[in-house]
Amino acid sequence: MRFLALIGELPITVIQESPDRMTREIVALARKHQLSTYDASYLDLAMRKGLPIATQDTALKRVALECSVEIFDPAGLQGQLSKDGAM
Repeated sequence: MRFLALIGELPITVIQESPDRMTREIVALARKHQLSTYDASYLDLAMRKGLPIATQDTALKRVALECSVEIFDPAGLQGQLSKDGAM
């Protein structure tokens, strides 16, 4: 129950896509890069928001880099926190 309470406190925004945008842009991105529409949606969101993408999927990492989307590296974050003395 504590986990669900913590999840409920996260600042999560649900972005509803129009069916037209979904079929035109996201499906086109998926087809172009041979991704699932789920992965293409995730990549599209990262591209639009200018945020790194967190994935261990090799194909998605490759496409993200091709699209100039940074890959989130928690190991790099760990090292940065250690250098700052925060850990």
